[in-house]
Amino acid sequence: MDLEKIHRACKEIFDASLMQKNSGRSNACQIWDVLTERISGCDNCIGENFNQMIRAMRLEWFNHFKPSSESDHPEFYIETYIIRLYLFLERMEFLFNEIDPDQSFALVQNYRNELKTMNIIRLWANFIKHPKEFVYVHWPIYIIEGEKYSKSDETILVSTSFLKDHYSSEKNIRPEHLKNKDTVVVQFPKIEELTKGFCKDLNSFF
Repeated sequence: MDLEKIHRACKEIFDASLMQKNSGRSNACQIWDVLTERISGCDNCIGENFNQMIRAMRLEWFNHFKPSSESDHPEFYIETYIIRLYLFLERMEFLFNEIDPDQSFALVQNYRNELKTMNIIRLWANFIKHPKEFVYVHWPIYIIEGEKYSKSDETILVSTSFLKDHYSSEKNIRPEHLKNKDTVVVQFPKIEELTKGFCKDLNSFF
């Protein structure tokens, strides 16, 4: 997989989707504009914090970090990127819980469920943080959706669908069948599409 190409493509999507043209401001500044009513000398921590996260992603991740397409561990790059995106969702969730601590306000809860890509990111972050029986897998292969892989009757594909079945809730059936297997393929979502969906959901939140 060409991580350098993916990195460049995601940077272009990130900039085009989240940055305001010819101003140097991110779309998070919309929160600042509304909550300060653009009054001189006023500050707004929510808009500022999301703006700082976007600026840090652009500078530290997209500009300073250079992935290698010769990497023997592409999962390091992809998992790190997904966790960084997940941190945005964590802050969103905190605010949702501040607004609706009992999770009984339908408007907020319905909106949460509509954040399709954010919920996919949450699934993968849960898998990365809490791998469960995946810890017992031998030498898994890592690919991105759309890439070819050697498939047999013994192959277990860990995809977004698999995660929905085993990693979306504590009530899910544990993936016991992963134990001691050496035929596991981890299929990440297409990273460019994940970035597009992330930016769409984040802009919706703003």
